[in-house]
Amino acid sequence: MATQDVRQSVIDYAYGCGINPNVALAQINRESGFNPAAIGGDGERGIAQFMPGTWARFGYGPFENAHDVNLALDAWCAYMQFLLNRYNFNYKLALEGYNGGEGHVDNNTVSSQAQNYASSILAQAGADEWGNPWPDATLASGGQPPSQNDWSKIALYGGIALLAVVALGLIRD
Repeated sequence: MATQDVRQSVIDYAYGCGINPNVALAQINRESGFNPAAIGGDGERGIAQFMPGTWARFGYGPFENAHDVNLALDAWCAYMQFLLNRYNFNYKLALEGYNGGEGHVDNNTVSSQAQNYASSILAQAGADEWGNPWPDATLASGGQPPSQNDWSKIALYGGIALLAVVALGLIRD
């Protein structure tokens, strides 16, 4: 898969799971440079650089599946959603947890490496700790941040899907 295709997949997955796509692009670029075959110095795998234990919690199938772009992005999405929910949608804390482990965030013992990781990703994404874009920032995607209209469409389609599920449930009963 070409780098541009991987970048587009990251954007698509980020929108699909409600994560700022500029933060997603900056994070995946930092993790692997969009290289699905990446292997880190500590044994991390794939574009999202999963460790075996994290893959076991959020991934699908054997650890080698972390090299599959779609499976890795499914797991990345699940893990980032977990972290964002855990830390009340604070991207800085979620990114620190992703890099240094949630236990360190919980115990306020985050390493300077994890702090720098989170800060640099947010800076590259042009976002504050809540994932909001900075005015006039140069964004990781090379474009503009998602407009309110984009998020409204996502909320609308999600609401329609939820109504359909509820309606089907009522019909079956």
